[in-house]
Amino acid sequence: MGNLCANDDAETKTTRNIDRMLVGVERSEKKENKLLLLGTGSSGKSTLFKGLRLVNGNEFEQTEKVDTRRMIRSNIVASIMTLLQKSQVKIFFEIIF
Repeated sequence: MGNLCANDDAETKTTRNIDRMLVGVERSEKKENKLLLLGTGSSGKSTLFKGLRLVNGNEFEQTEKVDTRRMIRSNIVASIMTLLQKSQVKIFFEIIF
């Protein structure tokens, strides 16, 4: 029977520790403000949060940096291609007319 009391004490201690942790988590969650940001694609939702991270001093992970570089380069190439296509269309119409 002595072992049963020892197990109950250990379980009670564990339960109290878990309860304390839950109270701490609940307090920290009450301090957080949550925001649901809705918008269409390419409306700047991600850009807003990236800017907030920079302002608050949180650095980006290396993988995020590499992915962002790739995306920027891809956007630059796509923009240059669009400009070239538009300029060729303009030149084509000038030759015809």
